[in-house]
Amino acid sequence: MESNEQIGKIVVKGNWIQSSMVAGVEDSTHDGFGQNDTVISGDTTPSVLSRIASLVIKGTAAGSAQGGDCFGIVAQQIGRLSIGGAAIALQQGTDDILLDAVNGDFRLLELPAHS
Repeated sequence: MESNEQIGKIVVKGNWIQSSMVAGVEDSTHDGFGQNDTVISGDTTPSVLSRIASLVIKGTAAGSAQGGDCFGIVAQQIGRLSIGGAAIALQQGTDDILLDAVNGDFRLLELPAHS
């Protein structure tokens, strides 16, 4: 299995609640995506990254008030994220951005090639 999976443009017309979107990443510690994730092992083409081209969420986005869970938008590269009409600023390289400050359990996470 390789970790260079690709997801194109996704548009969510409503809200994004208690959900994850991942490409080429595994929840290796079984505690939810967005924390302690790793690139799927066995990548034979390290120059090709797992990628989410863009995710546009037209409504709100949140995790949950329940403790012990975690949700994420996770890949080695994420091109663009917009929530409720506002673009989330992404840096060149790896990002780790908390998207739900109220519940603290929803993150955007870009992993390095060999995490």
